[in-house]
Amino acid sequence: MVNQSTSVADPLVKGLLQKIDTVRKTKPSDFVFLGTEVALCQEYGISRMTVRRALDDLVSQGLIVRRRAKGIFLPPPSSIQRVIKFVVPNLLHEHCVQFLKGIQSAIEDRNYTVQVHDANGDFEHAIELIDKLPRSPESGAIIISIHHPKFIQRLIALRESGYPFVILGNLHNVIDAPMVRSSHYECGYQMAKDLLAKGHRRFGHIAQFNSRANARLWEGLHTALNDVGIALPYSYRVGISEEIDPLSDWTPAIHEATQKLMELQEPPTAILYHDDRAALIAYKWFRSQGYRLPEDISVIGVGDSEMGHYAYPELASIRQPRFDAGIEAVNMLDYIIEHPNSNPGQKTLQADWICRESVAEARAFVGK
Repeated sequence: MVNQSTSVADPLVKGLLQKIDTVRKTKPSDFVFLGTEVALCQEYGISRMTVRRALDDLVSQGLIVRRRAKGIFLPPPSSIQRVIKFVVPNLLHEHCVQFLKGIQSAIEDRNYTVQVHDANGDFEHAIELIDKLPRSPESGAIIISIHHPKFIQRLIALRESGYPFVILGNLHNVIDAPMVRSSHYECGYQMAKDLLAKGHRRFGHIAQFNSRANARLWEGLHTALNDVGIALPYSYRVGISEEIDPLSDWTPAIHEATQKLMELQEPPTAILYHDDRAALIAYKWFRSQGYRLPEDISVIGVGDSEMGHYAYPELASIRQPRFDAGIEAVNMLDYIIEHPNSNPGQKTLQADWICRESVAEARAFVGK
């Protein structure tokens, strides 16, 4: 939206947008003169400072260009800069940065600019950012998914509004929208085969079960166990409540879930957590209770984050192709903008199982 300190510029902005729309219909091949700051001040009866601020916003959005001593011009379609929004839950999280790096790589040779809209870990602010998209003049948006019913409802409403966007994440089972996601079934299967080879027979899983990625990981793991005749009781899966703010501190929930698993009569010898951050939170709990890692318990995360590499022991994880996903999201959004009535579907990229030091040979009995 045009950012104005006062509403007195509204008639100017509306007038220019209408003029731009009219001129575009003629499909001009060259720059079209729209006026000068002085002329616009006189026409709308507002100060030059107010005019300049309103024009600054239109310039930043790539809608118009300034030429020194000449005035304001509408660029031809071939030179119009597209502005796309990148809506991110928290840019402090490494996976969000990896997505952004892929997006930035994809727009290097295109007349694009990306505006980062960071919720800064505030879930309600993330909802507000989605709600504002249909009223924004940008070309479209790339949105990192949050596995929460309220967020998904907003995405469904955004889809119905016709606003062009692409989702980064695994929400294909709950919303029919353009999406770039990762395939996790094969990773779960391969992870279980590796763990079985190391003598593990009891596997724990801690996650929000509405996450499709974690569900597919578990399905792959379960298939590998079935192949060797192992039936794993449901008690080895502990769900994190959907009522928890997905962007808040999950430390108490992770500690409680981990303790629940380890108090089973036959506790798991390896536990899969829904992401690397949760797995590293569990590291603290295990050490506070006297467990040795990985001698007493193997720990696995999802995301292959940098902090997992620096942890001791180095965290085994599922590597998700986030950089490549950012590139694919730009390609998909570009197609949607060029073909407004199209449905490009969903792009699936393969995740990889990375076994590291946090996974060891299973002991005959796990306990403190």
